Amino acid sequence: MRAIGIMGATAVLSLAACGGGGGGSTAPSTPIAATPTPSPPASATPTPTPVDPASYDIAFDLTRDREFALFGAEISSVFNGSTYESVDVKLLDLGALAYARYVAATQATTISIFNVASDTYTSPAAQSSNAISYGTPERSLALFKPGPSMGGLRAELTYTIGATQHVNTALGAGETRIMDRRFVSGTATVATDIPASGSAAYATIASEYGLTAGSRDSYTALAQSGGFNVDFASRSVTASIVSAQSQIIGAPVSTITLNFSGDFVGQTSQIAGTLTTSDGGSGRWAGRVYGPSGRELAVAFTYVRGAKKVIGTAEATLNR
Repeated sequence: MRAIGIMGATAVLSLAACGGGGGGSTAPSTPIAATPTPSPPASATPTPTPVDPASYDIAFDLTRDREFALFGAEISSVFNGSTYESVDVKLLDLGALAYARYVAATQATTISIFNVASDTYTSPAAQSSNAISYGTPERSLALFKPGPSMGGLRAELTYTIGATQHVNTALGAGETRIMDRRFVSGTATVATDIPASGSAAYATIASEYGLTAGSRDSYTALAQSGGFNVDFASRSVTASIVSAQSQIIGAPVSTITLNFSGDFVGQTSQIAGTLTTSDGGSGRWAGRVYGPSGRELAVAFTYVRGAKKVIGTAEATLNR
């Protein structure tokens, strides 16, 4: 905020004293300077109010009921047995009202979009200290701690979680609708706990999943190098990530660079912006900073490269 100073004007008042009674003389008026009105103090730029790190919940704590506001990316397609007839992607920012709700007593997790509880998963198929998964190959959900197994992190993240969801729906006549989602969430940084100056570089991991309409091409990708940078003074966010892509089915794909550019959303912990790729693709991303003083961040993104459509997530922690 810009500090605004307001100067008070000083008023000078002339008061005349009048004498009484016959024969008396009139006393001359004497100018009297009024006491200056003090100027109100200039409003200062708000300074961050540190929050006790111990007050931030560990994100992947399934010993109690949890609810997470999700940032996500969705890719859906119709597969006819030989090719993807159509492919669509969408970014699920906070406007999509996406949530994950976990009930500790039953170990059930519900995913809702636009406040519609459409998918509930019960009876975990597997669970460990850093992941829980549900379902079958036709309908599945997994929640997990992002960590070194995905790439360039030295340890698992504390305040961030990731999730993947997959649903196959038979349409008849040999066609199947396939839907995949990638989510991020966690313990959001309190707005007043976000630094107001300085900058930070983040060690980053990223994963992608893409399909090509009119073919059976599909691929996944992991970050090979690069990462996010945050300028807290200007509240801007950038990243350059080299993505090493691996084919699942179809033609081989090459390594590309993803360039992210964006900002904090108002005075919140949300971040959002656009991305471009080194081979002409473009898209959008949205996410948040998590943990004490924005120690971690995570985003979901989508982009289009010609006939290829891609979803992904990136998770990061401060370089130390």
